[in-house]
Amino acid sequence: MRLFFKITFFITLGAVSILSVVRSYCALPDFVSVSDLVNHTAAFFVLSILLKCSYSYFRTLLWGGLMIIYALLIEIVQYFIPYRSASFSDIAADGVGILLALLILKLPALRYCKIIK
Repeated sequence: MRLFFKITFFITLGAVSILSVVRSYCALPDFVSVSDLVNHTAAFFVLSILLKCSYSYFRTLLWGGLMIIYALLIEIVQYFIPYRSASFSDIAADGVGILLALLILKLPALRYCKIIK
């Protein structure tokens, strides 16, 4: 099961990385271009859950820190791409997604899940 989560995590990480540098958001399907901040929150929520399920031995501070570093790296890369722009609100939305994942993963019902531990 962990292998499934790891593969899914890296596929999702690749998709988020590609979408973060794509030229035109307008060219994407409507379900993808709902709201930039909602997309950031959803992407980092999913990535955080998948990371924790893939590597359950990571402490919360470590996987949360890794996700924040990834969010910062995306914004740094976007700063240097002429057709994209960096934004602190994007980093904040990423942080909200990470915090939501943390709250979900701390639910008592999930403590008994062999995947999350």
